[in-house]
Amino acid sequence: MTRSGNVVLDASAVICLVRRERGWEQVAAYGSDCLLSAVNLVEVAYHLTRHGFPLEDVSPIICPLIGRIVPFDTDLALLASSVHLKTRTHGLSLADCACLALGISQQTAVVTADKKWSQLRLGVKTVQIR
Repeated sequence: MTRSGNVVLDASAVICLVRRERGWEQVAAYGSDCLLSAVNLVEVAYHLTRHGFPLEDVSPIICPLIGRIVPFDTDLALLASSVHLKTRTHGLSLADCACLALGISQQTAVVTADKKWSQLRLGVKTVQIR
């Protein structure tokens, strides 16, 4: 069953999908109508290459799964900084803040495997895949 509408994928969700880890089916159910921040693409590429994927294979693997890679521009950078200020005590990474900023800017849910995001109160819905 494919759900309709855009969601933002966190790097953890994309990695889960590519590696077919627990919860990958939930991510796959969104189809290729998803958004991914360019910052999160860096995190995905870094993780996959660290685990044996050749760098030249990352784009052909990821691009068909994602609807659109969104550039990290000035507006998103400032919004991500705002997210960081609001969530400092939760220990979010730069990539986490970039992902959440994209979800806030697009007014759409963010799909993640990161359990600590369920505690955040940022005005963006987070969907836990496991």
